[in-house]
Amino acid sequence: SQYTAPNGQAIYFTADLENPYITLEDVNFDGLDDIVILTVSGASNGWYKFFVYDTVKQAYVYVHQSGDDAGLVNYETYPEYGLIGARASNGNAGLLHVWNLYRWEGTDLRLIRSAVSDEWAEDIFEGQTYTNIIHGDTLRVTVRDHTDMQDESVLWEIVIPKADAEHRDIYSEEMNALWQGLK
Repeated sequence: SQYTAPNGQAIYFTADLENPYITLEDVNFDGLDDIVILTVSGASNGWYKFFVYDTVKQAYVYVHQSGDDAGLVNYETYPEYGLIGARASNGNAGLLHVWNLYRWEGTDLRLIRSAVSDEWAEDIFEGQTYTNIIHGDTLRVTVRDHTDMQDESVLWEIVIPKADAEHRDIYSEEMNALWQGLK
């Protein structure tokens, strides 16, 4: 697909939508409107691609984000912290999800924190045999820090039966660990 930017530049992108939704928004917090394109839309998730205005190049440039180049899922801006959040709902009415926080590095986004809530899985290696057991009744929620390029560290983790998670506010605990030291 092609879009003509406000400066007359042709922006090229791939989208699964017949009529991609395009908006102008300052996503990198520099006071200038950037181009945001909804390229894929599902039942719970929408994927967005960013083209930010680079004042040095006097042009819009495609934003790459560490970890995944498919686009940001259900993004949110946090200008007061200089961060972009992306949250994918992966099932069980959002109980299974991935939350990522990104920081701007020039015109690229770098993953700095992630929170993953998924069904607990065990990998068992016995000789030449590999078995992966997924425990559908148990959650494993992990918050990781990615600021050290050499080593990602676990900030918080819990393995808990789904039934117990419903009676305990796991989401608040997870979000507190995700935002720890960033707010």
